[in-house]
Amino acid sequence: MLLSLLSGYVSRVRAAVRASLTEDYTPHQVAASFAIGTFICMLPTLGLGFGVFVILSFIFRSLNKLALFSTGVIFNPALKSGVWVVSLAIGFVVLGPVEGFSIGDTPTLADGTAIVVRLVFGSFVLAVPTAILGYVLMYRVVVAYKQRQLPMVEGAVEGAVQELEERETQRTHDER
Repeated sequence: MLLSLLSGYVSRVRAAVRASLTEDYTPHQVAASFAIGTFICMLPTLGLGFGVFVILSFIFRSLNKLALFSTGVIFNPALKSGVWVVSLAIGFVVLGPVEGFSIGDTPTLADGTAIVVRLVFGSFVLAVPTAILGYVLMYRVVVAYKQRQLPMVEGAVEGAVQELEERETQRTHDER
């Protein structure tokens, strides 16, 4: 049962990756979708980023949903907290300190607006080059995939499923 569920999941992933990286989308569309997702994930959206992804994917049919939503997996909450710390540091360096507040203090409501401004500013400063880098890297990956310079993703997935099947068969045989 577990094996059939895994096999079905692998088939869906394989179909999505193939559709994402083959004729359905150009390298530019995949890379642009990834860059847009990266930019949104780098901003302090407080969890609203996925909602923005859904809205954008309905408005712009040319966006590659797999590339767009994959950025949410890459920029997970653990990584995003580090991004926010770096963004806040950039904001403090460029815009200056908040009067009467230093790191380690508990912010008051009066400090809140100035701190949020620094966080949002730093996030934009960090998001732009990260999105550009994400575009370039994803574009190269898609072009390389289309030229068959990268190993086929589906071959690796099929190999893993085959290995699991062999282990399951061996386990069943050993139990008898």
